[in-house]
Amino acid sequence: MDENKKEIVAYFPEWGVEHQPYYIKHIEEAGSADKFTIMNYAFGVPTPDSAGKVVVQPMNSYYAYEQLYTAEMSVDGITDDTSQVLRGQFNQVKKLKSRHPQLRVVVSLGGWLGSVYFSDAALTNESREIFVKSAIDLFIKGHLPLPDGKCAAAGIFDGIDIDWEFPVSDGPPGIKHNENDKENLTELFKLFRKRLDEINPELLLTAAVPAREHQLDNFNLREDQKYLDWILLMSYDFVGSWDVQSGHHANLYSAKKDSTYFGAESSMDSAVKLLKEKYGVVANKIIPGVAFYGRGWKIASAANNGLFELGTAAPGIYEDGFDYYRDLYPLIGKDYKAYWDDKVNAPYLFSKQDSIFWTYDNVRSIKLKTNYVLDNDLRGIMFWEITGDDEKGTLVDTIHKIINSN
Repeated sequence: MDENKKEIVAYFPEWGVEHQPYYIKHIEEAGSADKFTIMNYAFGVPTPDSAGKVVVQPMNSYYAYEQLYTAEMSVDGITDDTSQVLRGQFNQVKKLKSRHPQLRVVVSLGGWLGSVYFSDAALTNESREIFVKSAIDLFIKGHLPLPDGKCAAAGIFDGIDIDWEFPVSDGPPGIKHNENDKENLTELFKLFRKRLDEINPELLLTAAVPAREHQLDNFNLREDQKYLDWILLMSYDFVGSWDVQSGHHANLYSAKKDSTYFGAESSMDSAVKLLKEKYGVVANKIIPGVAFYGRGWKIASAANNGLFELGTAAPGIYEDGFDYYRDLYPLIGKDYKAYWDDKVNAPYLFSKQDSIFWTYDNVRSIKLKTNYVLDNDLRGIMFWEITGDDEKGTLVDTIHKIINSN
């Protein structure tokens, strides 16, 4: 494996079919499939089976491998046959890979809503063996729980990504924790690496981690990196509509903490430096993330063009306080004006008419972040997530051109 190669990692959400809807074929139609190197399929979910043992399941088995695709939905324009075992998005991923053999696909396990049982999965030697075996059986060996499903999905996935949000503390309501989560996660990484190597040492093992110090303290990254091909840094969501004040959610650089720059002491740069300087992660295992979406507030005051002002969640197309880049950039020149914050290198939008503020990444900020990756000799760049790009694949193309110009 070439460790000097720069990776471009695209997250693909299984639930995208529910939204725009967004199918695998849209990656092809946007011209993006040749422009990133890794697709992280989100998510597989740690889930107790009928005996109470935590195994891995797709978030939605119908979307994953059962849904019949029409010609209009399919990558190659061919309608699924009702008799074929493999259907759904897994089959579409298989078709995409056949057209783009440079593309590797990794399944991400967990996520914000899918990490409830990670602590139980990692708890003991026995629970880890059960969990790892189930993940490898399903996603690497391709054994689907269907008649004739053995090996039906073999060759689709090239590795495993662990996205535990979060060990020890924090995370969504209901998530389980254990005081030994930190050590148990390291043991889980070690076992995954051992079992994957037994099949093929080229299979990938990666992890997604938060960008805040108090959460990173609950990982053992200095040790964990020995087993990981790279670490995906979630350098976004520094603020959001869960906060009562607007701010930058994906700024490149930090501003000094004061009463004005709410939340802006967090940044991609500060998180990368934390990984390297405090946790001892080597540069060529760090892949920071950019956001193909924005966070928004309905602002109480139009002062400062909505930045760092009190507010509540702005109306969103899919959920309040959230919209994709594809939905935000067309607003410019209508009721919205685009602004740039030179202190932290971050764009934002504000509508004085509607008193709505959006923080997001755009072409300019993503260019700067991609160049930052090159300047600091990091392993690559990732983005959450591909359905947020426009129909021309503008953001993916921006990253690709810079990475491949050097």
